[in-house]
Amino acid sequence: DGMGDVCDDDDDNDGILDVNDNCPWTANADQSDIDGDGLGDICDDDMDGDGVLNDDDICPTTANTDQADNDKDGIGDVCDDDDDNDGVLDIDDNCPIKLAEEEGEASDPNQSDIDGDGIGDICDDDIDGDGILNDDDNCQMTPNADQSDVNRDGIGDVCEDCDEDGIINYYDTDTCDMVVIEGFSPNNDEINDTWVIDNINLYPNNHVRVYNRQGGLVFEKKGYAGDWDGVSSSASSNGTKLPVGSYMYIVESNEVGIPPLQGWVYINY
Repeated sequence: DGMGDVCDDDDDNDGILDVNDNCPWTANADQSDIDGDGLGDICDDDMDGDGVLNDDDICPTTANTDQADNDKDGIGDVCDDDDDNDGVLDIDDNCPIKLAEEEGEASDPNQSDIDGDGIGDICDDDIDGDGILNDDDNCQMTPNADQSDVNRDGIGDVCEDCDEDGIINYYDTDTCDMVVIEGFSPNNDEINDTWVIDNINLYPNNHVRVYNRQGGLVFEKKGYAGDWDGVSSSASSNGTKLPVGSYMYIVESNEVGIPPLQGWVYINY
């Protein structure tokens, strides 16, 4: 400005006298000093005073000594408005900070929240809200506080797919229970010619026995597939079909927790 620095009371000509200027050699009329150390930001090599120089600081205007950067995008978490980089701003995100991907987690732009508790599934330690923590839950995505597991395979009953139709039991309207048809007519007219037990195919280890009224075993089959046509399986039957009448059956699934079925089946011609 034509006035020598030694006799100029505003060396940077920013309108702030040197005696009051927190950065007298560099113009900074706003006198910004984020860390309040008396040194103007424009000439402070550590603006936020966190011990990390501006050139190395991933958030130079906000103190963050730990330099945390959850999504590894080069913007420190304290000044990143989308910490998990899932496209959902933290203020709207039901799980704004996730574990780093190398620790086994991933961001969730869909904001899934199965139990509707406002905590995103990805950071909810009880996803289905049944009171059982995920690490201990045998069916993490479907509520089952009783943790019932009839076949003891480690998968809760409600999230089994017993009929393998792609719909888990909890949502499936179909039943997987065996249902014994209580009568058939093996007269070769192609109508009810064999004894049907619904869903028995789901229990390949089944054991079926049929007795006459005198207690004699007239039919026995392991792995029954619904193909009995009324012919006695006893050695003396010679392929003869049983007479009309009622016969007592016992059907065992041989699956843990499923009791045997017992009742009467009627044969007619």
